[in-house]
Amino acid sequence: MKTFVAGALVAAAQATDLKLAWSDCGDADTHTKITSFTPATLTLGQKTTMAGSGTIDEDVSDATFDLEMTGALGKLLSCTGPATVSKTCNLPLGTGTLTFEAMSFPIKAGPSVVKVDIQLGASLPSALAKTTTITKSTATNGDKLFCMKIDSSPATDYEAMWGDFKNQYGKFYNGVDEEAKRFGIFQSNVDFINESNAKKLSYTLGVNQFSDLTADEFAATYTGLKKPKDLWGDLPYLGKHSYSGKALPSAVDWSTKGAVTPVKNQGSCGSCWAFSTTGALEGAWEITTGTTVSLSEQQFVDCDHNGDQGCNGGLMDNAFGYAEKNAICTEQSYSYTGRGGSCRASSCTVGIPKGGVTGFKDVATDNEQALMEAVAQQPVSIAIEADKSAFQQYSGGVLSSTCGTNLDHGVLAVGYGTDNGNDYWKVKNSWGTSFGEAGYIRLLRGKRGAGECGLLSGPPSYPVVSGTSGKNIVV
Repeated sequence: MKTFVAGALVAAAQATDLKLAWSDCGDADTHTKITSFTPATLTLGQKTTMAGSGTIDEDVSDATFDLEMTGALGKLLSCTGPATVSKTCNLPLGTGTLTFEAMSFPIKAGPSVVKVDIQLGASLPSALAKTTTITKSTATNGDKLFCMKIDSSPATDYEAMWGDFKNQYGKFYNGVDEEAKRFGIFQSNVDFINESNAKKLSYTLGVNQFSDLTADEFAATYTGLKKPKDLWGDLPYLGKHSYSGKALPSAVDWSTKGAVTPVKNQGSCGSCWAFSTTGALEGAWEITTGTTVSLSEQQFVDCDHNGDQGCNGGLMDNAFGYAEKNAICTEQSYSYTGRGGSCRASSCTVGIPKGGVTGFKDVATDNEQALMEAVAQQPVSIAIEADKSAFQQYSGGVLSSTCGTNLDHGVLAVGYGTDNGNDYWKVKNSWGTSFGEAGYIRLLRGKRGAGECGLLSGPPSYPVVSGTSGKNIVV
């Protein structure tokens, strides 16, 4: 048995690995049947030895090889020569080389191995996204020795993933050029996801509704916090929450205790500040009065003009100042539209009456124990930096060492705990349940200074409310 190897190459821009699918393309007159081939994948930027084996049923004194590669652009490579001499053939566009190692003749019928080396560049153009290579060998007497077909493609099937992504999230684009641009961004994000997940970190990334956006586009559209000097503005300041020194619970999760409403979705409106505001108010109101109420973010977007700019960003301090002076509507009676409109608060169902919000406390900055104590008391409004790619593509686990401290997003700390030795803060986001862990993200707890994503530096803060106790649910 003699083993003959044929090689094929395909690449997509920014791909890391290429997968190979092979088949024997000989006919009834071919004297070798290819039965195995290695490897299954190739890695860009390094030399790879490929080996195929097949049984030859006759002695061979000499032979030639003939290799042809085709792709979307037609014929990409044609390389021939005597099989007795090693020969290096250049792959298209300077992307690498393929070297046939000389075979020793005569070859007797029986087992043998032939090897081909491929040296790939660190990146390959998308024009070589898919190729088919046919490699044949012919003995000097004219006998067909072998025929192998190799189809190459990126190890990551970007096109299939792109189709699934568009279908799942209902994505449509304005023309071919715009879709091509978004597809390129999507590929880059998928590569980032794969590279990060390969490191086996405490968190995982995945494709989500934001995977066709650059980090800058994502931040400009889905954040919206405009950091004030004093988070709660003109509301009565009721003191700083400093750590009392008391023993702290090992874990807290208000989302399981009725003090956190279901995850909401701000959409492409920069209204995170409104969602952080309602989340803190909802939690404080439930814990104080026993009434679970989902409050209206749209009311803040439409009606709060004390420095806030609706979908163009705002501040929690301004929003809480508005809440002190006005009744706050329920979500059901004043539903979210994701765009600015005329104020309709006069005709809504009241969730928190005027005067129900009496003041605020901020939490000592850069103090983990102070925030733990505050979160053990009620959900706390926090500001974070959320414009990094790892945050954008977060799928699950405890996110760590990936955020800065340039605060641009308002969210809600609803608990803390430990998972597989990793201490975390549990944070409710406002990007819908398809983001992260059903709409939540867990951030590393224990990082000194400003904390992960700057969450300790805000300062964190929470409202103080006044109401009558009684268990009710208001929507």
